[in-house]
Amino acid sequence: MRKTIFIPDFEKPIRIPAKVKMEIAQPPVAIAGTKITLRLKFLILKYIGPEEILKLQIFGGRNNKGWFSNIQLDNPKEDGFILVKYNNVQLKVSQKNNPYGMLTIFPPEGGIKAGKNIYVIMRNVDVGTIRFLNKFFVLYRDNLKSPEGPHKAESVWNRENQKKILAACMMHILGGEIHNIKTYGPSDVFPKKKFSLLIRPEDKFHNLSSRILNKKIEVFCEKTGLKKQIKKVKNSTCQQVKISVNNPGVYRITVKYGTQEFISNPIICSENKGFNLYWGMIHAHTEMSDGAGTIDYYFHQLKNEAGLDFGAPGDHDHLWETTDKMWKKTCKTVKKWNYEERFITFPGYEWAKWRRNGDGDRNVYYYHDNRPMYRSDEGCYPDPQALFTALKNEKSIIVPHHTAHGGNFCDWKDHNAQKERLIEIYQERGSYECSEKDGNPVPECESRWKPFENGYAINALIAGWRTGFTGGGDDHISHAGTDFPRGTCNYKDGLTGVFAKTLTREGIWKALWNRKTIATTGARIFLYYTVNDKPLGSEIYGWETKTRRFHIIFHGTDNLDRIEIIRNGRIIYVSKEEGIDTEFLWEDCDPVQKILLPPTKFSKEPFAFYYIRAVQKNKEVVWASPVWILGF
Repeated sequence: MRKTIFIPDFEKPIRIPAKVKMEIAQPPVAIAGTKITLRLKFLILKYIGPEEILKLQIFGGRNNKGWFSNIQLDNPKEDGFILVKYNNVQLKVSQKNNPYGMLTIFPPEGGIKAGKNIYVIMRNVDVGTIRFLNKFFVLYRDNLKSPEGPHKAESVWNRENQKKILAACMMHILGGEIHNIKTYGPSDVFPKKKFSLLIRPEDKFHNLSSRILNKKIEVFCEKTGLKKQIKKVKNSTCQQVKISVNNPGVYRITVKYGTQEFISNPIICSENKGFNLYWGMIHAHTEMSDGAGTIDYYFHQLKNEAGLDFGAPGDHDHLWETTDKMWKKTCKTVKKWNYEERFITFPGYEWAKWRRNGDGDRNVYYYHDNRPMYRSDEGCYPDPQALFTALKNEKSIIVPHHTAHGGNFCDWKDHNAQKERLIEIYQERGSYECSEKDGNPVPECESRWKPFENGYAINALIAGWRTGFTGGGDDHISHAGTDFPRGTCNYKDGLTGVFAKTLTREGIWKALWNRKTIATTGARIFLYYTVNDKPLGSEIYGWETKTRRFHIIFHGTDNLDRIEIIRNGRIIYVSKEEGIDTEFLWEDCDPVQKILLPPTKFSKEPFAFYYIRAVQKNKEVVWASPVWILGF
């Protein structure tokens, strides 16, 4: 019989101690968006006395993702009922005084003998709509202690609690039937040189489908005939197509699967324009802190299942979350996945103060491998200035993120111009460009706190920061770099695009450092501009510019709604261009002396800044990093 579904290997989560036996649920696989009856087995290796208390965590804490929304203990005849048995005897179970997703189990008289099993039957439970590999269930001994910090009420993952784990069970929640296909190609290619087009099958929820592509795949382009060579992606249901185009131009490749057709992102073919646009994800979480999925799978997904060019992790620096051993493993994995001219990686982590005092969250990225983690919760690096000092001699970049998020905002009082070269302008929570009333096209949603009004990227630019833009994810559910929608706003991960000369660590780093970056809401939109022939990210002195001549190039994934030129925080021009491809010139003739802002704490000379924002008809947005005009 022909195989129709791909089931990944099971991997023991890093939070489960080596001595704990990990069992596999029956059945071992569920499909996202369905209900299923599960039988969980927990092997008890030590005697449990009748006076003791057991805690069963179905989901929750900061690591144990995979929500079962209908679990209940009240009615055996209704969906979601949970039954716990030992020696064919039903045990008493309670939800009282537990966070949702956690149950208390009371041992029988005589206790539970070592070497015996506890069985948990979950009848017709709703497994949710999110794909999770290695979704696990944990049985604890004794009460749990939450760590210190703002998330203490929901946090159970600390080293003390991990020592109390008695047994664990796991399963996969996989994507369902193929509903859609995403096709991703490189943004820049050379004539007659083969490149890879990624074919990614997705279910109706935008999960990677577990179904194997078994219909004829046709690849074509109206501008040219294509010869294709299709191969399967290892350990995935994705496929790669090797193709080439003969002549310079802008291409969108069509993939036909069955009766449906799917179109790629714009692919620009040219002889040599001095740079290429590369795409990456540099902010997401794995099981190393409070996310799901292994650090290995994170890079596998970015490279092989999202078709990206570079990546970096962003797990928290807290010692109670990410131990020194975990950080070493992260660095080792980063190095393993760095393939020059194929896929580039950087070590990175999130300096996560979580104090709501204006220090904000800042992601740290290193050029070199195996560098230290300077932690915010050890007392040595408790504020941004301490972090700047620690990184003084490190080849590193610091990127503030969700800067207006009320939970942990940035007030721009601390800044290091040599390190803070970029700001994350968009992530899955929304955009932090400016406030909604000032025209933010994708404002933050789903926050328990009101936005900090002075925490937007525009406030930093007006304060004299010279920083470019990145798009990130802050993904915690192992879907980084994909189009999986989050929350009520259905936002997805952002992406960072860099204009680099080579797909090497040196090439990508230089582009990041020099602010040759664009940020998107996830779509691979090509947006490039120059001012007086100087590219985005540049600094231009006023005596060089009587007027400012803009040359703007746009190649979209949908028809253009508008292109806006923003100067000093205000829109000064809205294009009337339409279509999916456009290129035009525009000139700002206002005298330089009239547009310059006065010196600030972070700019010793008068300055002005411009940046470009483009919005498509489908609401996808792209921001291009600023250009600065400096005073006389």
